[in-house]
Amino acid sequence: MSDQSAAKARGGILKGALWGAALIGVAAVLYIIAQSTFKPQQQGGLASAAKGEMAKLVVPEEPTAAPTNVFYDS
Repeated sequence: MSDQSAAKARGGILKGALWGAALIGVAAVLYIIAQSTFKPQQQGGLASAAKGEMAKLVVPEEPTAAPTNVFYDS
């Protein structure tokens, strides 16, 4: 009888630990979602965040047309 009760106790502890880890994971995901939802928008967009080589990036106001070149595989 003591072997069965010891195995049952270990199973209960493992089940509790897994539920606890799952609860912490769900709480972490909800926290990240809440932080991204209520975080104020950064002013300036990409241009203000650009540093180094990215500062040279020029983003056109209007999109350009796709190239008309067609390449065929022979």
